[in-house]
Amino acid sequence: MGLYLILGQILLQNLLIAMMADTYSEIRDNSDEEWKFSRYLLVHEYKTANLIPPPLNLIELIFNVFQYLFSLLHGEEPPPAPIPDDEDFVKAMSELRAAFVDEEKKNDQKKVENQVHKLGEQLESLIQDRSEDNEHLVGIRDMTIKALEKLKTLVPDPAPPAQ
Repeated sequence: MGLYLILGQILLQNLLIAMMADTYSEIRDNSDEEWKFSRYLLVHEYKTANLIPPPLNLIELIFNVFQYLFSLLHGEEPPPAPIPDDEDFVKAMSELRAAFVDEEKKNDQKKVENQVHKLGEQLESLIQDRSEDNEHLVGIRDMTIKALEKLKTLVPDPAPPAQ
């Protein structure tokens, strides 16, 4: 029984080490893609950000309002604001990233389920082997008992010592 517990402990510890190594390798493989995606979003944010610092950006806002009113008074179409397009772009990219992360989580969950299933099969095989070994040992014990009984019938009992 103690040997079985020790083997189970070693098996579970090796499984934990293997799962941690697998997770580390997957993170390392995806790290480059994640870095590139984050860098792209950062560059895009700085590209579309307002260049004027916050106290002075009111001047730009007032200028844009006057430009908009001037274009309306002259019957021209006002220039489109680029900010909503950028927000839509960032939102779409965030949705794509979220979908990618969800898909990766599902794939990881399937991998874990497969590993657990394989481990279950290995444990079942180990238990079956252990029960077969026990049956074999019981068979050997029974054969030994029968052989001893035959020997007892063949060899006479020693006479009790005379006094």
